[in-house]
Amino acid sequence: MSERLQQLITEFTLDHVRADILSAVYECVSISSAPAERLPGGASKFGGVADLPAETAYPSFNGTPLSFIGQINLTEVSALRLKHNPLPMSGMLSFFYYNSDEVSVYGEPEHRDGWRVLYTDDTSGMSAQGAASYPERRMLFKKAEKLEFLYFEQDEDDQKFEKLMDQLDNRLDHQLLGIPMSIQGEVFEETAEHIDGKPVLLFQVDTDNKLDMMWGDMGMLYYVIGARALASKRFEKTWFSMQCY
Repeated sequence: MSERLQQLITEFTLDHVRADILSAVYECVSISSAPAERLPGGASKFGGVADLPAETAYPSFNGTPLSFIGQINLTEVSALRLKHNPLPMSGMLSFFYYNSDEVSVYGEPEHRDGWRVLYTDDTSGMSAQGAASYPERRMLFKKAEKLEFLYFEQDEDDQKFEKLMDQLDNRLDHQLLGIPMSIQGEVFEETAEHIDGKPVLLFQVDTDNKLDMMWGDMGMLYYVIGARALASKRFEKTWFSMQCY
């Protein structure tokens, strides 16, 4: 992104805020999907049936099993060799959400059991559990750079920056790490009072027709954990937000 961004800063006459813009570039993992083609157990995937240890109880909310969103094999993420990767180098993260017309789970404390992130250190003894809520598709990971949306003192600079952003591949999509692509309020600000330490984006899940996933009106799911909880692998402390248009 760097060379292209430098050119756009010049093109939109934003040289006086060049340093601010360049400092807002962040590294993340962009996630897409592909047909499953008989995925082996323990592979990273969206949908299908969760791979869990036999001793792990399938998560539920108000007596109803949560929908399995996907699982990330952290060995695949480690292989990307990110500049900064605070996640464990191996193991599995499994993501769940209560997607129901009866109760809307947006991340309120009273719905705390409406989302869940499970971490499995040893993936050798995992087996399929639960039922599929969404079609199974393989996850594809790509190291990416994106630009955080900024606001400036001058309205003219804001307008120019919006045009600059339109020229970049800065789309909303499935994402791991980096900064959430918020739709309404800032996700990290929303979750700040519920987490311990600097926020880390564990998973951003976009509305996706290929996965039959629709969150409200073309919305997104965000799973956020505090850095201190992450360092001690306390993934049960993950907080959540759902935003839509």
